[in-house]
Amino acid sequence: MAAKVFESIGKSGLAISVAEDVGNFASWNVDAGHRAVISDQFCGVQDMVVGRRNSFPHPVGAEINYLCRSCPWNVWATTGSKQLQNVDFTLRSLFWQVASQLPTVFSSSRERYDKLVLLSITLELLKSAMAHFDAGKLITQRERVSRQVRDDLTERVATFGLILDGVSLTHLTFGREFTEAVEAKPVAWQEAERARFVVKAEQHKAQRLHNVYLFLPLNCNSIAKPESSTLEYFKGGPAMMGLSPSIYLEPRLVCDTELTTS
Repeated sequence: MAAKVFESIGKSGLAISVAEDVGNFASWNVDAGHRAVISDQFCGVQDMVVGRRNSFPHPVGAEINYLCRSCPWNVWATTGSKQLQNVDFTLRSLFWQVASQLPTVFSSSRERYDKLVLLSITLELLKSAMAHFDAGKLITQRERVSRQVRDDLTERVATFGLILDGVSLTHLTFGREFTEAVEAKPVAWQEAERARFVVKAEQHKAQRLHNVYLFLPLNCNSIAKPESSTLEYFKGGPAMMGLSPSIYLEPRLVCDTELTTS
């Protein structure tokens, strides 16, 4: 008796499993966040877009599911700036598909069109935008570059039934030679400023020595003959340096005849 019960339970379980497999194979599921397009073998792609539901499959057609949620999109590429500097950039954005345009898009591009369209359009527009800016503007006007790329991409992908949001340049680097030149520029500027200050100090020192020699009376044979009044002027210290009588400011030339007469 028990053997018959277990045998009937086993047969019932097998029948239920087979029925479930047949039902899964014969049913058509459209998950949440997805939209489906029906392609009929006789009438072609239908204009109807199917939302979330569980139903039997189309008898003479196929159903293609599309994800209509927002998806992240990152693209990395290398291009040239206005001055032909190599620029490595990474573009990040969110995109999703317009459900009402899925039949038209499927008729022209078939499946997986989103990645192909985004990749080709993004590279084309980014290279075109980067070519209008030099390296300095790419660094200082990065927001302007991102805004121009966002406007161009949004307008272009709208013709393919796509919507972009949050377009921004997350990474922007230059070639090794250009990076080394940029880093060496402030170092060279500091060295040039240091050399300028050294030259200015030497010139100031030479001017001070020249001003001191003007106060010393010289004879015709270029022999220094300092007078006692001049020596007192320099020995007086800071108190005497504030005075500037004309007798000390005018250089005198003492000749041998004047020395002999005196």
